[in-house]
Amino acid sequence: MVRVRRRDEGRTGVMLVMLLVLIAQLPSVLVFSGLGQLPDYIGCYKDNTGDRALRGSEVKDESSMSWQWCMKNCINYNYMGLEFGDECFCGDNSDYYRHDNGGTDCSTTCEGNSGQPGYLGCYEDSIYDRALQGSEEKDESSMSWQWCMSKCKNYNYMGLEFGNECYCGDNSDYGKHGNGGTGCSLTCEGNSGETCGGSDRIEVYRARNGLCYKPGQPSHGSYSVSRPYSYNLGNYEYAGASLRYTCDRGYYFPAKPPTVTCVIGKTWNPAYSTCQVYFA
Repeated sequence: MVRVRRRDEGRTGVMLVMLLVLIAQLPSVLVFSGLGQLPDYIGCYKDNTGDRALRGSEVKDESSMSWQWCMKNCINYNYMGLEFGDECFCGDNSDYYRHDNGGTDCSTTCEGNSGQPGYLGCYEDSIYDRALQGSEEKDESSMSWQWCMSKCKNYNYMGLEFGNECYCGDNSDYGKHGNGGTGCSLTCEGNSGETCGGSDRIEVYRARNGLCYKPGQPSHGSYSVSRPYSYNLGNYEYAGASLRYTCDRGYYFPAKPPTVTCVIGKTWNPAYSTCQVYFA
């Protein structure tokens, strides 16, 4: 049942601003922009029931919530946000970050879609003609979509199958054997909170679209990394990772808060990476 929900004032939350898949945890909200097309991930931000990060409409759905469902409800707004696994917020205000960065608190699975950033669907597979025709990895203890992405970061696509198999590839005809329906339901052997395909069923994701190239430390300052997952990808960071900058005396970071977030599409948002002098 879909209904507008009002909250008691005073509770502080966290909001993730995104344009893609939403995974929000109380007290967190995911925010997206570019509605009407494939949305762009912006970041995870704190929220407050007395002063919502997005000040348009609010809808709750305990069975259908996903970023796609939320986008349909926010199609006439500039931004959408997801929170608490089943809440959708819409708004046109660009100060959605005013309650500060939410760090890694946006981690609750959407109640209507457990898919991760870059999720493309569940498809049939064949051992004689693999859906993804690049490399193949198997791990019976560590398998998760994050682990698989770390193996497929140099490919366009990755796929998970049978609970412990990871496939990488650049071919776009991964759906050639047909739709897998609801067959992608086996739990990942390395993460019981995720699914990793099924028997002859493969969950396909965009791989490189979920990674950003990590800049070097800036002159006249430094940054610290906050990751939504524990995997270290060297020169890359997952979508959802953030860099918080600290500048030397006499310098400032042009974004407020001084944080940039890796968004779907391989870019940092905002697009700043240096500390700037106060007076040239």
